[in-house]
Amino acid sequence: MPHDKSRVPRVRIRLRTILALLVLATTVPLGLFAARLIWTSWTQQQALIDRQNLEQARAASMAVDQEVDRTVTALHVLAALDVVDDPDRTRFVALAARMIPLQRGWQAVTLVDPSLHVLVDTDTVGEQPSAVLNADWVRAVLQTGESAVSTLRNDARTGRWVVWVGVPVKRQDGSAKYVLGVRILAQTFTEVLSRSRVPADSVVALIDSDRVIIARSRNQDKYIGQPPAPDFAEHSRLAPEGTWRTRLLEGIPAYSAWVRSPVTGWTVGVGLPSTPVDAPIRRSFLTLIALGLAILGAGIVVATYLSRGVVRAHTSAAEAARSLARGEPVEPFRSRIAEADDLSAALAEAAAILRTRMRERDEAQREVDRNRAMLLEQEQARRRDAEALSRAKDEFVATVSHELRTPLNAIYGWVALLKSGQLDPSRRGHALEVIERNTRAQAQLIDDLLDMSRMIRGTLRLEMARVILSEVLAAAVDSVKPTAAARGISLSIQEGPEAVATADQSRLQQVLWNLLANAIKFTPAGGHVTAGVSVEDRDAVIRVSDDGEGIAPEFLPHVFDRFRQETSDITRTHSGLGIGLALVRHLAELHGGSVSAHSDGKGRGSTFALRLPLLRVLESKTTSPANGYSSAVPSTLIGVHVLVVDDNADARDLIATALVQAGARVTTAQSAAEAAAIAAEGDVQVVLTDIAMPNNSGYDLLRTLRANPLTRTAAIVSISGREHVDDRDRSMAAGFDGHVGKPFDPVQLVSLLASLARKSP
Repeated sequence: MPHDKSRVPRVRIRLRTILALLVLATTVPLGLFAARLIWTSWTQQQALIDRQNLEQARAASMAVDQEVDRTVTALHVLAALDVVDDPDRTRFVALAARMIPLQRGWQAVTLVDPSLHVLVDTDTVGEQPSAVLNADWVRAVLQTGESAVSTLRNDARTGRWVVWVGVPVKRQDGSAKYVLGVRILAQTFTEVLSRSRVPADSVVALIDSDRVIIARSRNQDKYIGQPPAPDFAEHSRLAPEGTWRTRLLEGIPAYSAWVRSPVTGWTVGVGLPSTPVDAPIRRSFLTLIALGLAILGAGIVVATYLSRGVVRAHTSAAEAARSLARGEPVEPFRSRIAEADDLSAALAEAAAILRTRMRERDEAQREVDRNRAMLLEQEQARRRDAEALSRAKDEFVATVSHELRTPLNAIYGWVALLKSGQLDPSRRGHALEVIERNTRAQAQLIDDLLDMSRMIRGTLRLEMARVILSEVLAAAVDSVKPTAAARGISLSIQEGPEAVATADQSRLQQVLWNLLANAIKFTPAGGHVTAGVSVEDRDAVIRVSDDGEGIAPEFLPHVFDRFRQETSDITRTHSGLGIGLALVRHLAELHGGSVSAHSDGKGRGSTFALRLPLLRVLESKTTSPANGYSSAVPSTLIGVHVLVVDDNADARDLIATALVQAGARVTTAQSAAEAAAIAAEGDVQVVLTDIAMPNNSGYDLLRTLRANPLTRTAAIVSISGREHVDDRDRSMAAGFDGHVGKPFDPVQLVSLLASLARKSP
């Protein structure tokens, strides 16, 4: 239908103008007024409560200080009397016993000598002197020559909570001859706090320097001896006084304040429940809401007047839309609102294209249905894969538990038999062999798990160098020969070219060891395992073949997957975690190579091929230098003074025993501070220190020894049981002369220390 422009009203008001007027009339005044009122009320109310709480905390702290000062004054009076120095303590005990009922909360009077032995205790008259059980306050008095208070303690005799206040009994030269103390019931300070002028619903608590509640005006029996709320304890530690929003121990939100006494170091905290305080603010909010509703009502009246044209246009547009939905002709309408007038024209156009869009919609819906079905099928496949991975991980965890417990059971059992002393002497050598074999198996298992973790995190590092592959293979074969011999399996190396590649020798040997150990494990007694190096195109290839069980065709594509084993239930015939071959593949890829597996099926053996980029082929067989220390160097420490530092007594004993057997003179220390003192006094040549120790670490000890001219030239070696990937690099960068990881080989440790001792001046 043609659009008749002659009927369009001259004055047209846009819809956005009307809506802007509505927003301005209703929201701007209300928003400005509400923001101003909320901000002012909130800040003023909080500031007032904080000031009141802080003043109340100061007053309560002053009352506690006065109570302590009163006790200190009474003790000074008693300390000045001659009866304190009387060898016969009877008069002193009698006088102290008469003073106790006159003082609030006193439970017992004690006289302690500088060696921390109790000379007199009015609660234990007639008993032999004994050491002070809680001597922190005694040491404070002896060190400062002033009065001191203890932290909260539980009296073992009475089961009641007490604190100690002590003063020095001084000689003529001003030194402390004795420490005179009194044991005061914590209930005394509860009574002091209860006399504080605080609101009835407030809570006042007294907290000692160890952040333990001494007294509390509410629920004293429940919370005495317990720490305060964690956030309150954290903030009160940062400043001598202040305020904070917290929750009381009863779980009630509260305004809190604290003051720490400079006299005792104790903290007084005041908590005022916030609900009663916030009630007036809530009433203000209700008033504000009412006022806002009034403003909103006025805005609605204005909006109603302005929106009449909008309503009429909306009604006409709705009727036109209904006609469009029924497929009927759309009757155009006119309005002062430009958007409504444009809507009329748009509805007419919509009717013309609706049929086309409906047809397109039906086609699109069919396409969506096809895509939905495809996505559903993909999602179900992913879910099946995820469930399979989850089952594999569960089975892996169960396997780890089994593999860790199996060698541990053998170790524990043979150790128990050796300790019993009833084991046949002819079997002791066998027992030690079993223990050593299972210890190495468990260490290898842990190393594999750590390597797998590093592999997943991407933190596995290589130290690349040129290596002769046949020599690395020969070393790996030598390491598994005892296992093969024990299982009755023949192991041989095929002659091949002297291929040279770039690799991390220890990691490459780990790869070959895994492949050889895997072949031996799946080869029955009487079988044969062969290994050899060949050159194919530009690659060096190391093959490990066996005539054992072989690999099923359906499992062959998954043989290098993590957590996958062909048989993972409790009926499996071979041990292992199912991660060795996954490590092999990852290490091969880190070297820029690859690994593959081939098998003709179950019972037909298998072959694993490791491919590495080839550097060159040697024309004649050469011998590469051995890693580590030369075997020509005698592993002896005769005449060498070694200082062993470790906070673990068993570790110190093990290391010291190994070094003494090598001829060393060994001194041990259990902390960095003790080690520094020993090294500064003696002729220590080598220091072997643990890294992770309480208070001061091995790095701290290293800096201390290097700073002392007497120990600057000593050889210092770090030892660590954490075995992080960067532990060795970090130790050497810090200035250590060597690094040893736990568990360690005593022979290698002695060789390392002997080499460093010869270099040390």
